[in-house]
Amino acid sequence: YQEMFYTVKDAKREVEEYLERYNYSIKYTDKTPIKATEEDYENIAAYFLKGYDCNIDNNTLWLWAIETYFELGD
Repeated sequence: YQEMFYTVKDAKREVEEYLERYNYSIKYTDKTPIKATEEDYENIAAYFLKGYDCNIDNNTLWLWAIETYFELGD
């Protein structure tokens, strides 16, 4: 429970930073800006923990979790 609590806090920070850049970069396109909810943060934290691998840096894992969750990958 405690690990998930801290991971959700990290998810909020990571998602907000990512979405700020993403929403800024799409403002002249037809794409809809993304807003995250509390449920989104919890789900992204779960993706992060599920995909955790000590051989991959945390920044890469957060990017993977966010892009997978919001279906933003290539």
